[in-house]
Amino acid sequence: MRLIFAIVTICLLLLSGCFRMTDEYGNDVRLTKTKEQGFVGERMVQEEVTPKQNLKAMVKGSIYETGEAVSVFGTCLNATDEPLPQGTTGTLNAWYPNGTMFFSNATMNELQPGYYEAVSVMSAVQGTYLTEFTCHVNGTGEFAKAWGEWQNPLWVQRIANISNQIADLNTTIVNDFNLTWAGQNETNILINATYQNITQQLIYVANVANASVDRNDSYLAYLLHFIINGSNIPVNYSLNVVTDADPPILHSMWHVRAVAYNEYGVLTGMPVVSCYVTTVNLPPTTNQLMTPNQVKINNTWFEGFEWSEKITLMNQFDYNVSCVYN
Repeated sequence: MRLIFAIVTICLLLLSGCFRMTDEYGNDVRLTKTKEQGFVGERMVQEEVTPKQNLKAMVKGSIYETGEAVSVFGTCLNATDEPLPQGTTGTLNAWYPNGTMFFSNATMNELQPGYYEAVSVMSAVQGTYLTEFTCHVNGTGEFAKAWGEWQNPLWVQRIANISNQIADLNTTIVNDFNLTWAGQNETNILINATYQNITQQLIYVANVANASVDRNDSYLAYLLHFIINGSNIPVNYSLNVVTDADPPILHSMWHVRAVAYNEYGVLTGMPVVSCYVTTVNLPPTTNQLMTPNQVKINNTWFEGFEWSEKITLMNQFDYNVSCVYN
């Protein structure tokens, strides 16, 4: 009889393991056995972890002419198009058409929560610039990125050339106004031919323009009403040139080294820029193209430019280095 009771007790204990034990709050309870107290229950409380939110970033640019003010817009919203917490910031990187850095980690102006703008001046380098917008969620490691472009295409210069042609044509018409009828007839033929040429070029430019930029920008269109004029715009897009030269010694080879920085303080070399040297040597060196190479300035190596020539002048020796956008 005792044997049967023991078997039944063991079976009941085994069956009890099939039940989920909880406390009055619904938390799981785990049983542990100790020598002093027998079975003791432990509460298993699950901590709530705040899930990461889904972020959406966008960035938009456009087409600009050399020296024109550039506006780049970015948005950073959550999955339901709502602004992120206060203190979220936006930064912008940009690259030249050849892939070298134009500027990096530029702080964007916050127009309103979730909407940002960066303003600059269009560089003289023609082509398509890559842009990278990053929004950083305040107080977390969360971020979102978006990529876009702005352009300084060749056909923008073509429009300027057309404008100059029209101005020259008007001057020609005024100067030839008192011509005889025969001369006027020749002028009319010239006007018609020029008009046809200009019309064809404008059609070409319009087609290229329409195909060059993403026109689906209604999502950011109203941001144009909030443009912050004059903020963080460089005064110009000239290059800052740093040089280092050997002391001139008569009948010895003389070397000069140079590096160029753009308006954002980023080191810039070929093919974006070229550097030229002028000296008062005998005979003088005038606006000679320097050779792109690795150069050492102040004990640091850079991607820059160099020039060498033999000193033949006994008087005061001077030189000048200038760098320009290609």
